[in-house]
Amino acid sequence: SGDDVNNASRMESTALPGRVQCSELSAKLIMAQAPDIKLELRGEVAVKGKGTMVTYLMKTTQKKSNSRRDGGGDGQDNVRRS
Repeated sequence: SGDDVNNASRMESTALPGRVQCSELSAKLIMAQAPDIKLELRGEVAVKGKGTMVTYLMKTTQKKSNSRRDGGGDGQDNVRRS
């Protein structure tokens, strides 16, 4: 529905850079249906047109590897630096 698209857009626009954010309702569904996906409470976020919403962030794990098999390095080979 249009409200779902709006919510998704708001979650993206208020998220922290590089992080996946979801609403409390989505977090509850994820915890029940995909418990291997770890979430952390972000807290209350001011969301335009919705007021204050409790949101969660998906926890990420970063694997470091120096092997040639996966390209090695820090994964920053294509990052432009000034």
